[in-house]
Amino acid sequence: MQDAHTYQIHIGAVGWNPDNARGFYPDGLPPEWRLAYYNNFFSCVYLPYAVWGNADAGTIRSWLDESLSRFRFVLEAPADKQAAGLREKLAMFGERLGLLDDTGANSGQVLWLEDFPTPLAVVQRARERAAHNKQIFIISRSANFPVMEQLAEQLEAQHL
Repeated sequence: MQDAHTYQIHIGAVGWNPDNARGFYPDGLPPEWRLAYYNNFFSCVYLPYAVWGNADAGTIRSWLDESLSRFRFVLEAPADKQAAGLREKLAMFGERLGLLDDTGANSGQVLWLEDFPTPLAVVQRARERAAHNKQIFIISRSANFPVMEQLAEQLEAQHL
């Protein structure tokens, strides 16, 4: 994926370091290099609040430094909208914040891959929603990297 292209439909997983990632990352790749490797194939990642909310400023800066400028972070909203330091952490992501996912309030910008009968069905829904000039995020809860790669290649070819 090229860094210069800004995507309207993003493909990603919940986290870049799932337990079932065998076969995706090269053998011997240090865990601290996984985000840099992952973002060469996918244009976003979904992070639960427990991950990003507990990350310190240095960790968030390293995530931003290790990923391409077109890469987006989709962040699960905290249950407590007044959580301490929330605004400051969100501000750190800047334009790299793809979406603060507050279930129900995101107008369908997050589409869960596993909620659709086929990958083609999720892509069709994403295209429909993207027609309304919104960024759409197709996220795999199970980190189905082979299907995610196919979708990413298809969308890249169509410049979506």
